[in-house]
Amino acid sequence: MSARVVDWGTGVASVNAGFNNRNTNTGTFLQLVSGDAHDGVYEGTVTIPRYAHQGWWAAGVQVLDGART
Repeated sequence: MSARVVDWGTGVASVNAGFNNRNTNTGTFLQLVSGDAHDGVYEGTVTIPRYAHQGWWAAGVQVLDGART
């Protein structure tokens, strides 16, 4: 996954992303790969288990503001 996150105030403390489908939840923290905490690109790999339930998946991204740390 890749996400560009911008926060001109206190900056970004962390970014995580995940997917869920019925009884399967999987996610990861994204790492800053370019830019900085005020304007950066974050990337990470989320692996869905081989025998996970088929069908619709919900995706989510959570960003923690630097003021909250």
